[in-house]
Amino acid sequence: MKIFIGFLIIFLLFIPIPLKIYILYKNNKLIIRFYKFSLYPSKDLKNMPTTVAKVKEKSKLTVDFKKAFDKHTIKQIFHRFCKSKLKPSLKLDFNLDYGFEDAALTGLSYGLLNSFFVPLENILYSLFKIKKLQLNAMPDFNGSNLNLEIKSIIYINIVQIINICFTIGLILFKSYRNNKYIHKTKGEFKEA
Repeated sequence: MKIFIGFLIIFLLFIPIPLKIYILYKNNKLIIRFYKFSLYPSKDLKNMPTTVAKVKEKSKLTVDFKKAFDKHTIKQIFHRFCKSKLKPSLKLDFNLDYGFEDAALTGLSYGLLNSFFVPLENILYSLFKIKKLQLNAMPDFNGSNLNLEIKSIIYINIVQIINICFTIGLILFKSYRNNKYIHKTKGEFKEA
């Protein structure tokens, strides 16, 4: 029985879990779904009362996220994920239909968008194992509209989640340890 439970736990660690995300912006309305659950606009937010009770503030340990996530730390995290063998898989379908009143402005924006897609593809290929990637921008030279649809499925398993959390935690711990700003003055240590 213990061997069966051990195999089951190992099997569950490596089974990929699909995370389905759907974003739609059409006719000035935004819809965000996670699986089939609507995150925005939420039905619960419409029924909530408008008055908010004041909550007593408790003393908490606060972290300055600007210092924790500085430019150097974010670069380290990005490079560590690029070199990692345990990358989540991604299926992405990005469709953008847009148009401005001016056809020349629409044409210029079409060129800018297509030049933006190449670095975005490089970043996605370095962070994920890509199963399907479609980035489509369709200009409408005669009308004025903006429609955006993003369908995404990220396949991730528990081992990859543990690896991501461990990597980010290790890099943040190292950056915190290195940025204490301790100076030595006349034989004594003093925090600046």
